[in-house]
Amino acid sequence: MRPGSFALGDLLRSIVELVDVDDPGWPVVTEALAEVDHVVLPPDSEACRATLLQLQVTARSLLGAVTLNSGGLLLHHGWLRVYGGSGAEPCSAVCSR
Repeated sequence: MRPGSFALGDLLRSIVELVDVDDPGWPVVTEALAEVDHVVLPPDSEACRATLLQLQVTARSLLGAVTLNSGGLLLHHGWLRVYGGSGAEPCSAVCSR
């Protein structure tokens, strides 16, 4: 490597750095969700952590919190879908409730 250059791996944060935060964003998300009709799709923990690692955002951010703690969110009877950290396609059975 040339002097002054760096490898991409030197810039990436570990999953521990992304997950272990002092002030996680999930309580903020759940508080906001209490105000609207919603369904939190169950997370696949391994897939959620892998997605968080790819995004390189911490669980302190709202994006990181949704990614780490859900398979996605369905709001207003499924009219609005927010994808979480796992599951490419929310279950249509959940959307039709």
